[in-house]
Formats: sequence, structure tokens, C-alpha cells
Amino acid sequence: MAHRSASQSAPYRIRWCLIALVVAAASVVVTGSEPHRVDTRILIPLGWSAVAGPNAYEVSIEGQAWTGPVVDDGYGGYWLDVTAVAPDAPSVVLRIIVAKMPSTHSHTDASHVDWLSPSALIDSTDPLVIAVAERVTPESSTAAGAALSIHDHLASTLTWRKEPGHQSQPASTTLALGRGTCGNFARAFVALARAVGVPARTVQGVIYDNANDDSYHQWAEYRDENGTWHLVDPTTATDFDATSRAYIDLIYAAEENPLWFEPNTTIVADTTHRAHDGKLGFRLLSETPTSYTVENTYHLAAEGTDR
Repeated sequence: MAHRSASQSAPYRIRWCLIALVVAAASVVVTGSEPHRVDTRILIPLGWSAVAGPNAYEVSIEGQAWTGPVVDDGYGGYWLDVTAVAPDAPSVVLRIIVAKMPSTHSHTDASHVDWLSPSALIDSTDPLVIAVAERVTPESSTAAGAALSIHDHLASTLTWRKEPGHQSQPASTTLALGRGTCGNFARAFVALARAVGVPARTVQGVIYDNANDDSYHQWAEYRDENGTWHLVDPTTATDFDATSRAYIDLIYAAEENPLWFEPNTTIVADTTHRAHDGKLGFRLLSETPTSYTVENTYHLAAEGTDR
């Protein structure tokens, strides 16, 4: 089961805890109980798999099916644009049908980022990161071989522990400390992969263990030589293929995705009012031999919004 973390702001303006996944990139500023319009958008994260496959999504407003515009963020993910209905709709219900994957989770996308450059929290050019990456990956490794070596190294050397300020902790610090949360594990994987020339990025979303408990989680993906992305979970998955649970991807590369971390264009809608227990409110509606159906309600009213 994923470990849980409380949400709070970070110096790098990265929100990757629980509240973080019930998003908006924004068009409402709330004062008291009345929302006031500003000239931006409200977006709800859909990830990649619910839009491009293998999962699917349905949206309803006040019980009526609604098909709204979808924004491609260029970083691997998609967002539902609910700006037009925000002033009149107290809530938006998002239902996701999650396919049970028979093999490794993999996909392709047209993101324009090279996924090799360092960033503030994914400091792949740090000397410690480079040293660890070169030590644990054979020189002749394929992308899959390097990813497997990095996954196994992190799974065997890092301990899950919530450190003060872990949200703003770069990968090099996590490696030096030998501990962190799921986000720290994911960043460490991405930094080590990039250090040896394997494109990689983080993913935020929900996992279901035993199909009955939704937990906030962050994992990683690496891209192979054919351009296909593969899911890697160095925090909780003992199997490299990570096929023992259902993953719902919502936000890609939160540390680098401008739709997510820019505070001037983002508000956070806590639709569950359970911001500190590791839940996201994606309740399981049904299960078939081939899929799970989960549902969450995104409140657009002031009472469901937090900055």
C-alpha cells in the first residue's frame, strides 16, 4: 500500500501531496464563500491513460453527461477544461474506467520534452547522482536494463520516511539520506535514469491495493529506445513490472510541468475534505474481470477550494 503524505507548500512551488491531485489550473479565486472570476482556466487532471488509453473517462454535471474540452499539456498528460461551467456548476463528477493490465504498463505519447535535462528537484547532474547511477548501471545497459538496476538499487537501499521539507527535497538529498517518501523515491529514480541517458519522468496519481483502498502515490516512468514509456514504482512494487495493483495516472512531471506548479495560474480544489489521511476520494464503484470503475467529485464551490 502506498505511504501517505500531508500536503503543504514547497519553496519550489511544487504540490505533490494529496490535495495536489485534485487540481485546477485556474480561473477562480475564492474570497469568503463567493468565487470571483479571473482571466484564466480551471483544469481537472486526467493523466494520459484516461484520454489516450487504455483507460477511459466519463464526466457528468448535476447528473447530466458532459463533454468538455481537453488540454494537452505537452508533458505527457491531459486536463479537462471546466472553465466554462465553473460559475454555474457546484461540482463535476469524474468517472474513470481502469483497465486491468495483463502485462507491463507501457504506452507512447507525443510530449515534446527530452526528459534528460536536470531540474531543481531532479538534479541529475549532481556529482552524487552521477556516481550512484554509474555504479549501479552496467555501461552496456539498454534502457530497460538500466531502469531495472536503478529500481532494484532504490528498492533495496532507500527507507520510507517522511522528512521535514520532503516536498522540496532534490534527488541528491534523498540518495544522501537514504530515505524519503514516494515522491522522493520517484525523483531519485528519474534523476539516476537521466544521469545515464535514459529519459524518465515522475507521475502522480492513485493506486488501488486489493481493489478496495485508494491511496495517493507517486511513481516514475522511463522511455525505451523505441519511444515507449514504462511504469516503474521503486517505492512499493517489489516486482519491476508493477502489475499487482491498479494505477490511475493524473499529473505528469509535477516538478517540471508549468500547468501544475505555477502558483499564478493554479488553485487547488480539495474535493474530498480528507486532505490529511492519504485519500483522494476516488471510490470504487464496481469491478469486472477486465476493469475497475472509480469515481471522484470535484467541488468547484468555495467550500471545496484551498490555495
